[in-house]
Amino acid sequence: MIADSGPLILVADGAQMMRDVMRTVLRSLNHHQVVEAESGRAALEAFRGAVRPRLAFIDMALQGPGGIDVLRALRSDYPETFLVMVSGGEHLASDLRDAVDNGADAFLVKPYRVARVQHALEKFHDVRPRVFPDRFSGVA
Repeated sequence: MIADSGPLILVADGAQMMRDVMRTVLRSLNHHQVVEAESGRAALEAFRGAVRPRLAFIDMALQGPGGIDVLRALRSDYPETFLVMVSGGEHLASDLRDAVDNGADAFLVKPYRVARVQHALEKFHDVRPRVFPDRFSGVA
């Protein structure tokens, strides 16, 4: 295991292939501490441990509970966590609106691109520690 390689990051997506792609992208950006969740329930469980993720990439299409429900729960219980909602679906405009309305810090469009993920990571580093109420920082 690599010593201090950044904050613990959660990647929550129902598709193993998408989790693998994101893990590879994060590693290429020198972020090696990644925990994965295949469902909403697993995403929420990731926050019950002694070391909690500081940043989470959550797929809008996550199941059981859904991505927006996970976003709401994490925003309520862990307001310091930087939450990036992810969508590759056909309803990008409504997904973006739902993400913004429910407190997402950023929104990422699939397919994953290194530059887009890097941009979201830069936003995460720019807002720590949180000193302002407006959490949404745009679309990557």
